[in-house]
Amino acid sequence: MDPATRSVLADLVSEVIEPAAPSVDAEGRFPRESVDALGKAGFLGLLSAPEVGGAGGSLADAAEVVRTVASACGS
Repeated sequence: MDPATRSVLADLVSEVIEPAAPSVDAEGRFPRESVDALGKAGFLGLLSAPEVGGAGGSLADAAEVVRTVASACGS
């Protein structure tokens, strides 16, 4: 994953996902705001081909995203 994308992910985790995690866990709810933010930033299409609007990322990129997000919110 390139440094700019890694930076976007780090910002998203610190500004959206991590702050929402306590209420997501306490309320046992789906982390809608986090998933919406990931989608808006393009991470939900990370593995899809560019021809269909995705980023054409690798499995290693996807694993890094999952690892980074899960470190802030397991939900």
